Amino acid sequence: MSNTTQKKKWSVAILQSSMKKKVQKSFSSIILNILVNNSNKSSLEQIAKTVNERINKVTFGEWNVIVGRNFCNAIRYNVRYFYYSRALKGGVQDLEFMIYRCGPKVPPVTTENNNNNNNNNTNQEKTVVANNNNSEMDMEIDSAIFDSTKVVVLEQQMSRPMMKTMMNIFRLSLSQKNTPIDDVDMLHTLSSKFIKSRLSMLYETKGHWQVIVGDATALEGAVNHFEENYAVLRAGNHKAIVFSHADNTVEPLTANEKLTKLFYGFAIAAFIVFLILQYFVRNQICESKDSNCTKIEIKNATLLGYYIDKIPVLIITLLLGATSIRILNTMFNR
Repeated sequence: MSNTTQKKKWSVAILQSSMKKKVQKSFSSIILNILVNNSNKSSLEQIAKTVNERINKVTFGEWNVIVGRNFCNAIRYNVRYFYYSRALKGGVQDLEFMIYRCGPKVPPVTTENNNNNNNNNTNQEKTVVANNNNSEMDMEIDSAIFDSTKVVVLEQQMSRPMMKTMMNIFRLSLSQKNTPIDDVDMLHTLSSKFIKSRLSMLYETKGHWQVIVGDATALEGAVNHFEENYAVLRAGNHKAIVFSHADNTVEPLTANEKLTKLFYGFAIAAFIVFLILQYFVRNQICESKDSNCTKIEIKNATLLGYYIDKIPVLIITLLLGATSIRILNTMFNR
């Protein structure tokens, strides 16, 4: 079966994103191509890694990719770099993709008194905390559920004491009273909030704690994380991806686009200068030794003509450079 026929079966619906339409379309195209080529032979883990590698190659960013079904999260992300979509096959929900960057670390804001608390979010203008509040702090724990919950560590880069604490936090998050047994989404939402709040209180980190909780059979991620700040755990039918990270202050997502615009801008400016200089040359009377001009005036007129001849070469070079960047960027987006 051809790829064209396969693509007709697959579709990607964007559920939430504040990125530019062109970037959204690019991400959707990357996901679609990967699903068409690998859906029958690759695991969710491999799909997540492939999407992450392809997007990082295109944008040179620090992206986190989460793939699964009906997962919940307590994350901090940069609103300009957040993409959430659902991939459908034959009109049936199949996979969800959450792709985002954490944003830079926001330094704590000190205030003289409690009346200044409204100013605490000044440096967080474009960073959003998703599903994160303090309502989970008052939840009740069912000791019977806690004792029967067994946690398996699938991956981890944490110190032994921290890992032990992490396992207990995960058990506590799944042992909440008054949570309907059949409301898995609510349990995963409360679990992710609880884990994030506890880790934020217990461990100071260079970045932001990110927590994603979902179905153990359908949740994988390819993320950037700081050393000793990463773990993937499973407890029964529940799975948690926990890590800490923060972006560099550099914003590389639109680097190619900015460079292209810069090249085009210089080319246009050079063309305007070329027209202006051409006008002056046409009105220049000191172009030969036969004119009544001084040697300096003749020299300046000759030099002006020399630079005018070089400007078209500069314009062509800038246009070729900008076009090459656009072509290469398009190739990587395929």
